[in-house]
Amino acid sequence: MMKLDEILQNWSNDSIIDDSKINNEIIKIPQLHAKYLRILNDHKMGSLRCKFDYDKLKNLKTEYYLGHLDKETLDDLGWEQFDIKVGTKNNVERFISSDDQLIKLLQKKSYHDQVISTCEQILNEIKNRSWQLKTLVDYNKFLSGA
Repeated sequence: MMKLDEILQNWSNDSIIDDSKINNEIIKIPQLHAKYLRILNDHKMGSLRCKFDYDKLKNLKTEYYLGHLDKETLDDLGWEQFDIKVGTKNNVERFISSDDQLIKLLQKKSYHDQVISTCEQILNEIKNRSWQLKTLVDYNKFLSGA
């Protein structure tokens, strides 16, 4: 899966319009669209996976902090018994919101969401590219007196 820095570097190169070869630029529009749409979809799926993983782990951690997990499950997960008496599910939220494993999943999801936002902006720019090229052609016609 392509990283945000790579995407931005690619877009820096792909966003350049060679006004001496407008025909080639017009032909590149669908290729660019396909490229960034693929990246967008990869990260949308990554974001969804993170959400599902987060929800699953959050439920498991809730049971953990409430002390409802048996020894076998704790051993399978490699977790120690949680010894603090939390009391209610409302009190569990304090532990959930500061749990390192859950925070990492939220960070991973946020990263995917940022890539999604970036790709959507790039795709909007690609969508407008045909109008930009038409304007460039019209401007060149105007300059040449045609």
